[in-house]
Amino acid sequence: MREDDVSMVLPCYNEENTLEGTVTKAKNELEKHSKDFEIIIVEDGCTDSTPEIASNLTSELECMKHLHFEERLGKGKAVEKGFESAEKSKLFFMDTDLATDLNHISKLIEELDENDLVIGSRYIDGSEAERGLIRDLLSKGYNSLARLSFGTGISDHQCGFKGINRDAYNDIKDSINSDHWFWDTELLVQAEENNYSTKEIPVEWEEKEGSEVSVKNSIVYFSKKILGEKIGQ
Repeated sequence: MREDDVSMVLPCYNEENTLEGTVTKAKNELEKHSKDFEIIIVEDGCTDSTPEIASNLTSELECMKHLHFEERLGKGKAVEKGFESAEKSKLFFMDTDLATDLNHISKLIEELDENDLVIGSRYIDGSEAERGLIRDLLSKGYNSLARLSFGTGISDHQCGFKGINRDAYNDIKDSINSDHWFWDTELLVQAEENNYSTKEIPVEWEEKEGSEVSVKNSIVYFSKKILGEKIGQ
């Protein structure tokens, strides 16, 4: 087992049906690869029983933290709040719906030894992604626009499975302006602009109910960014 210290952040909005199962699976997977980890649940203005479930999990598991927010933060701001609370050197966040197979956690942790930022990708050799036609077209269109507009060499800006070393994150965090779905893209752009190394790893990914919304929102925020408007309004 590796000696890595890892903070996993789970941004949550109304995840009462998935949260407990996700935490159990994530904890079991992390225990295989790290002796020192924590899981941080960040509620994003939930209106269901997610707060109670998160509170119960935190009381039962020593590795858990629970951040409660009454108002919607946006996915990006929720991840930021989690990272602020994190105590480990390797910072990692993933979507709570487990669209990305947790088996890739070990590879992500390993690659952070040699790279500043490691991201899951559904569009490189070795990846397997099950998604509908609309999702596929929206996602590929968004990634093409992002590469063209910002000059990144990244194939997948939006996969909700990313890790970054603390020093790199601390250096670029103040340059990230979005609170919402565009946050992922800004993180990657700022990392590249500041010459931090980014590694894409292939993942197995399965579209979950409601996942299409994030791509649509990303395109909206992206368009506002290009037009010089404030992201998130």
